[in-house]
Amino acid sequence: MNIGRLIREHATLFPDRPALIEGSGRQRKVLTFADMDQQTAQGSSFLHSKKHEHGECILFMQPVSIKLYVGLLSVMRAGLNAAFIDPSQSRAFLNSVIKMYPPHAFYGDGKARFARLVYPALGRIPRYDHRALTKSVSVPSKEPKTPPIDNASLITFTSGSTGQPKRIIRTHQFLGAQHRALEKAIDLEGGEIDLITLPMFVLANIASGLTSVLADMDFARPGMGVLASCTQAQESGATRVAASPAFFESMLGSDTAFPKLEKIYTGGAPVSPQLLESLGQAFPEAKVSAVYGSSEAEPIAVLDSREISKEDIKKMKEGSGLLAGIPVPGISCSIIPENEKLPDLDKEPMKSGEICVSGNHVLDTYHDDAEDHQHKIQVKDKIWHRTGDAGYFDRYGRLWLLGRCGAAFTDTGGKLRYPLEIEIPVNAIPSVHRSAVIIYHDRPTLFVELEKGIKTSNEISESILGCVPEKAVSEIRFIDKIPVDRRHNAKINYQALQES
Repeated sequence: MNIGRLIREHATLFPDRPALIEGSGRQRKVLTFADMDQQTAQGSSFLHSKKHEHGECILFMQPVSIKLYVGLLSVMRAGLNAAFIDPSQSRAFLNSVIKMYPPHAFYGDGKARFARLVYPALGRIPRYDHRALTKSVSVPSKEPKTPPIDNASLITFTSGSTGQPKRIIRTHQFLGAQHRALEKAIDLEGGEIDLITLPMFVLANIASGLTSVLADMDFARPGMGVLASCTQAQESGATRVAASPAFFESMLGSDTAFPKLEKIYTGGAPVSPQLLESLGQAFPEAKVSAVYGSSEAEPIAVLDSREISKEDIKKMKEGSGLLAGIPVPGISCSIIPENEKLPDLDKEPMKSGEICVSGNHVLDTYHDDAEDHQHKIQVKDKIWHRTGDAGYFDRYGRLWLLGRCGAAFTDTGGKLRYPLEIEIPVNAIPSVHRSAVIIYHDRPTLFVELEKGIKTSNEISESILGCVPEKAVSEIRFIDKIPVDRRHNAKINYQALQES
């Protein structure tokens, strides 16, 4: 994907269309596609003037904002690598990333000005900000030489299975394939206005000519900031939004006036049928969908809530797992059956095991032998990515999720169980906010977090026991809060629960 060429095309076709909107009211800032073309071309030229060469890395320490994306697109247009670290990661994690993969410069204003005091590993490398990129460099009459499509462009870091930072490297070719997959799967149409709560979706929006409204929220806490975000959506006329389940749960539980949305996508964590139903009731004219994917493969499957039957709801409440839908076009999806090492390419229905995927928008390497050995399988000329999620296909070719493979356990009757077999039915009880099952003190234990204001009672306990298969758990414990991930605030942090 040549992002520079796409920006120039959009700037020519609809120069005054907003590409990015930030803030609301008097604090509202708008960057048109013409502005974006000019500023990122200036930024690219500035970086070349500083003698940066293709392949060098710029570390980003800039909050989600117009300035962030001008910097990012300038780096991409210059043929450099943009490196990001999730804002939910710790200071120690960032320090280890800088030491392992030293950047050639870093980008950011505000607190970034003091970064060298906090992160000595940054040394004497230069710091750039939005003003430096755009203030005085003339716009080149000709786009700089386009980097090869297999060159790295975007690098993110997450915690790897070895305990060391895991690099996810996206090439220009990979980003192009991911954009094409997302454009079809989540129905991106030029001219739409999209409220952005998931920052990486902005690139796909820009490539498709959409307007992105950057939600006024703490992106490390997607369940917060709903009121300001909805105000922005109404003010800008947003018609679509993709967000974590935590964001929508907070929205539905508030007194916020809802914007008039036409398309709603939620994912990043298991999406309950209750949430999809509630969104359908709140937005009766909108298309509501659940998206299943990962950093290495986004998207894998998309489920339109209108395709969920009463029989599907019944099966989920009875412990069959969570319906994710038919895998998206362009991806191969299979199951590694339990106790086997290779994918079941025949997709035998109802055979459970680890979900693995392959395709042009699936990351085929981490550039790290230890991580590749853990998560990649090569079968002939095809590389498969092991997602770490368990699931199976039903007789209609639809994918069902059972939970993380690492969270599987053996119940008191000796049967292998997966978390979602138990958690989905329990979570369907109106008084229950969230549940999690783990081996705790050598016993399969179900932890339950009730809705605010609800107290434990014999009636609730009996309802929960009625949902749990015989011998599945030894004990039920009620706790104030079940720990969740820091990125989406929705996925259960089983390790933290184990250590609590």
